[in-house]
Amino acid sequence: MARNARRGVIGDCGTHAPVDAAGFVEIGYGLAAHFRGQGYGTEVVAAISDWLLSQPEVRVIRATIVQDNAASRRVLEKARFKAIGITDSEAVYERYS
Repeated sequence: MARNARRGVIGDCGTHAPVDAAGFVEIGYGLAAHFRGQGYGTEVVAAISDWLLSQPEVRVIRATIVQDNAASRRVLEKARFKAIGITDSEAVYERYS
């Protein structure tokens, strides 16, 4: 949970489940509307991804987003994720160790 000292919670980021036996983990994230577009999303996604990939059991991080969410796609791309699949409704991104 990200906090702003003067305003309280601004968003959250975490894993959907523990790392599986193959070293796969999925993350999710979100920011309050007022804090979007200020770099917080990229910062938190990059930080949690760097930390996860420093864990010996993690090999792949995945994030699935709404396909037409251009801002979220930019966050993932700036955090060094690559698109691996795009449908009419979803875009799937991964980052590898």
